[in-house]
Amino acid sequence: MLQHKSHFCPVFAVLFILSFYLPCYAGLADKYPSDEGIANDPDVLFAENFEEGTVAEICKRWDSFKNKDGKVMAISDDVPAGSGSSRSLQITGTLGENSGGDLYTNFPGQDKAYLRFYTKFAADHAYEHHFVCFGGYNPPSPWPDPKAGSRPNGDDRVQIVIDPIGQHGKYSPPGIWTLYSYWSEMKISADGNYWGNCLCPAEPKIVPRDKWICVELMIKMNSAPDKADGELTLWIDGEQIAHFVKGVKRGNWTGMGFDLVEEGGEPFEGLLLRTDNALKVNYLWLEHYIDEGAQRQNNLENPNRVNRVWFDNVVVARKYIGPIAPKSKTVKIAAIQAKNRTFSYKVPTAQEALRKVRSNLDKVVELADKAGYMGCRITSLPEDTLGTFEWEIGHPENIGELLVPAEKAMLKRLGEVAAKHKMYIICCNDCFDGGKVYNSAILIGTDGKEIGRFNKVHPPVFEASTPGNSFPVFDLPGIGTVGMCICYDIVMPETTRALALAGADIVFHLTMGGASLAGREASMACFKARAAENFIYVVSTFRGGNSLIISPKAEILAEGGREPDAIVTADIDIQGDRLAGDAHGGTITDYRARLFRERNTKAYGILLDENPPILNKLKDVYVPTRAEAIALSAEVGTTGAAEYNEAERLLRAGKVAEAKQRFEKMAEHFGTTWIGRASRNQLKKIDEQ
Repeated sequence: MLQHKSHFCPVFAVLFILSFYLPCYAGLADKYPSDEGIANDPDVLFAENFEEGTVAEICKRWDSFKNKDGKVMAISDDVPAGSGSSRSLQITGTLGENSGGDLYTNFPGQDKAYLRFYTKFAADHAYEHHFVCFGGYNPPSPWPDPKAGSRPNGDDRVQIVIDPIGQHGKYSPPGIWTLYSYWSEMKISADGNYWGNCLCPAEPKIVPRDKWICVELMIKMNSAPDKADGELTLWIDGEQIAHFVKGVKRGNWTGMGFDLVEEGGEPFEGLLLRTDNALKVNYLWLEHYIDEGAQRQNNLENPNRVNRVWFDNVVVARKYIGPIAPKSKTVKIAAIQAKNRTFSYKVPTAQEALRKVRSNLDKVVELADKAGYMGCRITSLPEDTLGTFEWEIGHPENIGELLVPAEKAMLKRLGEVAAKHKMYIICCNDCFDGGKVYNSAILIGTDGKEIGRFNKVHPPVFEASTPGNSFPVFDLPGIGTVGMCICYDIVMPETTRALALAGADIVFHLTMGGASLAGREASMACFKARAAENFIYVVSTFRGGNSLIISPKAEILAEGGREPDAIVTADIDIQGDRLAGDAHGGTITDYRARLFRERNTKAYGILLDENPPILNKLKDVYVPTRAEAIALSAEVGTTGAAEYNEAERLLRAGKVAEAKQRFEKMAEHFGTTWIGRASRNQLKKIDEQ
C-alpha cells in the first residue's frame, strides 16, 4: 500500500493558471447520453458500470482486487443522477477491522490517457489514507506495486493519486482534492524518503460528503526523455480545477510538493514523467484505503468506524470524457398553420361576430386535438387565431363586446384540449383589457389553465393595439424555457435577443407575415439569423402556410409549404444542438454560456436611444403618423378592399372607362398600400391595351 501522506503540502488560496480556461468541455460522454454505449467507443480503453454480475464476478473482470472475507464490497442501488445505471459498487472500510478495499486493472499503454469516475463519500465519512491511483508500470504489473517512500527511476513507474487530504484537520473530512504524485523528478522528503509530492490546485476544492462527484484526471507523458512537457489536469464535476504544465507559476517546491500561484512565484520547470518512452500510462487502481493513522494525523477524535464509499461509471479513454450527458429530452412540437378564416367587418353586431368566432374555434380545436393525438407536447397557433382582425377594424367602438367573450371561449376550449392531451398550447389573438386592445400570445398549461401571456411589443405604425413592455419567458418542467413573440416583433433583432438573455431555449413566433419587408429570401435569412445568433430554436407559425421550425444552428427542421390547416411538426431536444466553438477557444457544449459572456454592454448605449442619429439623417423621408397610418389601414381592410373588388368587377364586365376612373382614385388615395400598388398595376395594363 502507499504510505500515508505524513508530509502534507500547504494549500494556499491562490488561483490556478490555465493556458485557456473554458467552463465546459465537449467529451466522449456527450455522444452517449446516460453513458449508454460508451464502452464501445473506439477511444475507450476500459469501462465499468457495475451493472452486471455479483461482486465476485465483478472482481474477476479486474486484474486484482482486495475484498477481505468477501465482505468489504457490495452492490448498491445508490447511483449518480442521469447515469442510466441501477447499480454502483460500495466499498466499506471499518476502522479496527479492515482498511477498505480496491480494484486494479491494466489497459493498453498510452502516452496520454484520461480517467473519469463517479464517487460518493458517506455523510459521516472520516479521513482517507489513499484514494484512486492512475499511472503506469514498465513492464506492466498484474497488481499494484507502489514502492511507497522511493522515487521512481524514470523508466519504471509513474503514479498519480487523486487524494482527499485534511491538512492536519484544517479541512473537515474527507478534506480537499489534491494530486499525490510519484515521478522521477519529485523532491525528497524531510526524513530522507521520497513520499508523494502534493500537487495542489490553487483554491482548495472541498470534497463533499453524501453527494455524487464526477472526478476526472488526464496524464500526458512527456514526449521525449529530455523534454519536461508532461501534463496533469484535474476536473471536478466538469470544472477544470488544476492544470500542471511547464511554465505555470508555482509556489515554493519542497518534498511536500507545491501549489500554483497567480502572482509572484516562479515558472514550473515542467513534468519529466519518464526518461524512457517505453513507460506508458497503463493502469487504474480504484482504491478506498482508510486507517486510524489518517485520523490521528488530522486530529480527529472518535472517528466514525464504518466508512463507506461508492463508485460508478468508470471510464478510461484516449480522449477527454466529461460528465455523464443527460438523456436527450426529445419532444414533438407543432406549428398549426390554420387557414385564414378572418370574417368580414360587414358582420353587423358583436353577437353575430361571436357566432363566427365559435365556428372558427370549432376548426381550431379540431386541429389542436389532432396535434395532441400526434403526440405533440407543445402546439402553437398563428396570430389572429380566432379571425377577428378585420371585424375589429370596422367596429372600433364595440371591440370589447366581441373580444372579451371570444377570449374566454378560446381559453376554455383550447384549455380542454390541452388538459386532455397533457399538451401545452400557444394561441394568439387581440384581447381587450382595461379599455385597451393588446395583441396577445397566450400559453396554456397541461392542466388547461393559462400560464402566462406576451403582449406584442412592436405593433407596426398602422396597428392600433397597445404595445407591451416586456419579454417574459416561461419554464416548462421537463422541457425547457419558452418565449413568445408576434409578427413584426421578429423584425427587431432585440426581440429574440431579449428573450434569449432571459433564458428562452425556444421562441414561438405567431404571425400573419414574415421576418423582413425586403422579400421572401430576406425573410428566410432573418428567421435563420434569429435562431443562430442566439442559439435558440425558432418556431414561426404562419397563418395559412409557410410555417417553419428552425434549429439553434439555423437548420430548417420542418416547413409547412402552402398547405392551409397543415400541422407542421418536428422532434427536438430543446436543451440540445448547441455544441459549437472555434479553433482557439475550443468547443462549448452549449455555446450560449460563452456567447452571452462576451457581450460588451458598455458599447450598446445607442440601442436605448429613442432618437438615434439615423433618424435625423432620414428626416426628409416621409413616414405617416401613427394616426394617419391607422386610419388608412382601417380603410384598406374594410371599404378600400370592397372598392378595389368593385373596380375589378367593372373591368371584367368591359366597363373600362369607369373601372379606370376608380383605379386612378384609389392609386392616389391609398398610396403605397397594397390597394394603391395593385391599382397602379391595373392602370398600366389598361394603358398597354
